[in-house]
Amino acid sequence: MKNQHINFKKRYAKLEKNKFTTVRWLDKFYKVGRVYDILYGGNYYLRNFLCQARCYKIELKKINQLNKDFCQKDADCGIDEFFRMMKMWYSKKPDWKDINSEVQVLYLEKINTNISNRK
Repeated sequence: MKNQHINFKKRYAKLEKNKFTTVRWLDKFYKVGRVYDILYGGNYYLRNFLCQARCYKIELKKINQLNKDFCQKDADCGIDEFFRMMKMWYSKKPDWKDINSEVQVLYLEKINTNISNRK
């Protein structure tokens, strides 16, 4: 079975670590134990494969519960910029409630960085 993917707009510093997080809108697509291909940059056809990672934990949080340290580690930016990004990406969602919107924090661990082992 082909893995699902998680795409990042750029190669954030966090992607160099064995364990990292990502904040995503609520979606049943994300599951603990599932393996994802981690991609970054470009458009749909021009993305770069970085690794495969397994989701080992998911937390539900309101955007305003994410502190400045988390924002810096997760997105390489301050809390105000992080909130602007969340608004830019998710404000068109029907259940958007500004910084009171609930999101998923995915905790991922790299399991494969060899592109030739992808199925």
